[in-house]
Amino acid sequence: MALVAMAMLFSPKLCTQVHPQHPQVPLLSVRDITELLDYYLPRKRLDEAAILTNITARHRLRARDIERRKRIPVGLPPFN
Repeated sequence: MALVAMAMLFSPKLCTQVHPQHPQVPLLSVRDITELLDYYLPRKRLDEAAILTNITARHRLRARDIERRKRIPVGLPPFN
């Protein structure tokens, strides 16, 4: 719970900063930041490569879902 609160605090700041290795991370979510905080804070469970692999996979799924939702018509059906 504390990690999520910290992530929500830092997410706007992290989304606006430009990182030299990853200049654009538009799909960065609070969950991604929570996972990174979980890694970088003293309690280490996964290595950095595994966390970045998980985040990349989630970003791929999120981007695919965004594209899928763009193809779904929104609004009321046409009135005949």
